[in-house]
Amino acid sequence: HLAQMDSALAEKERLVASTETERNRVLGEIDSLFDLFRTRTIDRDEFARRHSPLTARKKELDDELPRLQADLDVLKVLTLSKEQVAFEAKDLTERWPDLSSEDKQSIVNNIVERITVGKDEVEVTLHDLPFLPEKSRSLNAAPLATHS
Repeated sequence: HLAQMDSALAEKERLVASTETERNRVLGEIDSLFDLFRTRTIDRDEFARRHSPLTARKKELDDELPRLQADLDVLKVLTLSKEQVAFEAKDLTERWPDLSSEDKQSIVNNIVERITVGKDEVEVTLHDLPFLPEKSRSLNAAPLATHS
């Protein structure tokens, strides 16, 4: 999942950068258009015809950039959270054999919402954690072995 988050983050960064580049290009075209009008190279009607679509596009980009930047910021926070969780999970795995039974039980109680024991299987449902995809919140164990 970290690779998917990194990929989504990189894609969102590219989208923000390309949108900023396009906004700067549109601003440059607007400035050039003003220069043409100021030097009387184009008349008022031609200026208005060319200026209207440029200002409309600039407004679209001005509206879109904050939304894209907010999406990027959220992805950055989630990526950092996932990296921290992955680090702590690895650390916990290494320390698990040295933990007391009480500490192990406390950790399991904090991350497991429910354990359902069926006739042939065990289902473990984890608490709602924002960095876990929905399908990873419920774990089905292998069918229970039957002893005769």
